[in-house]
Amino acid sequence: MIFSTRLARILRILLDHDEMYVSVDELASQLQTSRRTIFRELQHIDLSGYGLELLSRQGKGLQLAGSEAGKKKLADELTTQNIPYINKEERRKLLAYELLRFPEIKKLVYYGNMFSVSEATISNDLDALAPWFDEHQIHLVRTNKNNIRLEGREDDRRGAMSHIIHEMIRLRKMNGNTLDPQFVRSELFESGQSGILHLLDQDLFHEITDLFTLEGSELGLEQYAQNSYMGVIIHLCVALERIRKGDSIEADETLHEELKGTAALEQAAKIAERIKERLDITMPPSEIDFIALHLYSAKSVETRENFDDRQLLELTDLFIKAMPAEIASILQTDSQFINGFMTHLRPTLIRIMRGMPIYNPLLQSVKEQYSELYTLSQQAARRMEKQICQPISESEVAFMAMHAGASLERNRSRIRKPKIRTGVICASGIGVSAMLAARLVSAFPDVISPETLSFEQYRKCTRKSIDLIISTFKLPERDIPTLQVNPLLSVQDIEKIQDAIEHLNTDRPAQEDMDPIEKLRHTEKMSRDAAQIIDDLVWMKADPGSSAVQIIEEAGRNAKGDTSMIVRDLLAREQLGKVVSAELGIGMFHAKTAGAEKPQIVFIWPEHDDFAQMEHVKAIFVLLLPVQHEKHEQNMLSNVTMNMMEPTPLQSAVFSQDIQHIQQALASIFFDCIQNENA
Repeated sequence: MIFSTRLARILRILLDHDEMYVSVDELASQLQTSRRTIFRELQHIDLSGYGLELLSRQGKGLQLAGSEAGKKKLADELTTQNIPYINKEERRKLLAYELLRFPEIKKLVYYGNMFSVSEATISNDLDALAPWFDEHQIHLVRTNKNNIRLEGREDDRRGAMSHIIHEMIRLRKMNGNTLDPQFVRSELFESGQSGILHLLDQDLFHEITDLFTLEGSELGLEQYAQNSYMGVIIHLCVALERIRKGDSIEADETLHEELKGTAALEQAAKIAERIKERLDITMPPSEIDFIALHLYSAKSVETRENFDDRQLLELTDLFIKAMPAEIASILQTDSQFINGFMTHLRPTLIRIMRGMPIYNPLLQSVKEQYSELYTLSQQAARRMEKQICQPISESEVAFMAMHAGASLERNRSRIRKPKIRTGVICASGIGVSAMLAARLVSAFPDVISPETLSFEQYRKCTRKSIDLIISTFKLPERDIPTLQVNPLLSVQDIEKIQDAIEHLNTDRPAQEDMDPIEKLRHTEKMSRDAAQIIDDLVWMKADPGSSAVQIIEEAGRNAKGDTSMIVRDLLAREQLGKVVSAELGIGMFHAKTAGAEKPQIVFIWPEHDDFAQMEHVKAIFVLLLPVQHEKHEQNMLSNVTMNMMEPTPLQSAVFSQDIQHIQQALASIFFDCIQNENA
């Protein structure tokens, strides 16, 4: 059985209070929600499959009754770590990685619970993954289409894992943040109870985020970008509150006819159906049409009005420039605001052009509690009116003010809160560390500043340099708060990290408290080391028919240092799993070696076409880190890896074989590393 995040927490609390009643008030307090929401979560629960019954006694509360075996079965399913993901592509790669990590037999329901999807969805994912496993000489065995295991050599398994790790880094950087409900909530409400979006009904918001997270795949939401996803959530919160008050959008038959038969309208109808089941709120056809219109706008599907991105960007720019300079400077540098505002504008303009009035139940609250921002948004809207030759209502202005207010709150939060300096340690080396670091940045944007550490660096680091340690394996106890997590970073891990951050004491001696002369010297040394890496860059062409071993030997001959030691260490590391991304067209070799005195990067291109024996990659880079190295040197090379696994200026320059732009891109990456070190 698949449980919502909140229901799973309720059941865990009841299991922890074995043979004891827990009051609804206590449950509501622990989950920071209302009694009504607790009752709604439990309304249709059926635990008969576990041989359990939910008892309710007036004046006492709730209790789980049944056999110990049933309670253990339920507890095991609840402790299955839920892994958040951005889209179907990422879910399948995460599923493949989990199968490779633990190749022993598991059932479909286990992975269904892990990814909060149906067993049928997991079965389809496995069908899609089977050819990929075959390419890596690994056989996916399914007994009776339920029990799952992998068969294959250990080196092939490690190679496939390395492949996924770097694909995951690319996906995280390309797609931005996870659709995990904790992330969405922190993005919208991270600045505390004073944030403008706290005007939304919190119970409705939690219900919708839980619904979208639990059934996002079935509802087709995985194809939408983060800003579009959150925009639909905000719209639904406002729409449901509007319906509860007896108001709704007026029907537009012409719009309905245009939407009829589209995937967006089918999705909107599914969402409305699930809201009816979950919240007992019936959405009228006009509201369903408008949800579809929001989904349309997220995918830039043409309607009669046909507003293109250029027009939307011009109107967004007009809105920003009408604001005072101090606000405009924040809005114009906030890509989340710009993308979200443009996504909001398309259905807004369609509604305005068609003369469809809308009631915003938050209008009066925005006017009263954020009067200055509302007035500024109204003045900006007046300029937009001249451009579109149509009036913009107060309700629409309030929506615009909410988008702007959210951006200002995010900015205030970033200024108030220093980033948590987080050491990331993985037993499997730099590749897994880089993947975990990318997922941490994705889950905690502008909150965590990750830095990959070796075990030796972990032993030497202090609270002066690191606030929090996150590791994939158990570490010896230190005075630095330490968390052990799944390398895929599950929902439970995210909640655990969020809790640790909230209780973290960051009143530490900051870098700026360093002796100014020492800080200057340290900065100077980091700059020299960065410049040295760029000066020592090696460029080479190789026979496109070369094998991995031949390329490593050639790289060792061209690198500075002891050739035999460098080649030996690269080959030893390669045995643990080569890192080749056929989708990206990139290969990577790396090693910590006593053969190199300084960190080095070697770029290798085929003399023509691609490397046929290396899955047809078009570029290879080799990273060499001395055994005796500085922490910032390892951090710089780690950031090179992350930038090579995503569409960045560095990756583009490497594919173009543009040496000057490669040097400039590396200089920019290293400059950011130095700034973060001094932050």
